[in-house]
Amino acid sequence: MNQKIIRDSHDYPGNFAYQEFLPDDLTNTPFYEPGENAREKQTKDFLHQRWQGKYNY
Repeated sequence: MNQKIIRDSHDYPGNFAYQEFLPDDLTNTPFYEPGENAREKQTKDFLHQRWQGKYNY
């Protein structure tokens, strides 16, 4: 069994620990694609900052 270390987000800057909990075959799979309206652009910017471009936000 492939066990992963779970990091406490509160121990990292911005309360975000760069980690995934998905099965390996779903790793790097985006599940949300923000639109171009003002609110979703804010969400897109937030996700880009957090994931550092991982999902092409």
